[in-house]
Amino acid sequence: MLMHEELTFEGSGRLSVETRMKMIHGEVIILKAKSSIKVTLTMMVGQVLTPDQVSVLFGSMIYDDWGGEVNQIQEPSQLVAFESNKASCYLIFKQLS
Repeated sequence: MLMHEELTFEGSGRLSVETRMKMIHGEVIILKAKSSIKVTLTMMVGQVLTPDQVSVLFGSMIYDDWGGEVNQIQEPSQLVAFESNKASCYLIFKQLS
C-alpha cells in the first residue's frame, strides 16, 4: 500500500530566501529588487554602499517593502553577492564591523 505523507512548506518567501542566503553567506542583509537590476549588480559586487547610495543608484528597482517588512539597509554595508531569477533579484549585503 502506498503511503502519502502530508507536504508542508514555508509560506513566507522572505523567510525561505533569508534562511538560504544566511546558510551560504553567514549573517547578511538581503534586499529584494526587480530582476533587471542584475545587469548593474555584476559590476557592483564588493562595493560598500550607504543607504542613500542604494536609493540613488537603484531607485525604484528596489521594492519599498518585502513581505510587509523594511527592504533597505540601515547603515553602510558591502554588497557581497546577488542572486536572480526571472522575476526578482536578491542583493546580499554584509554590514561593516
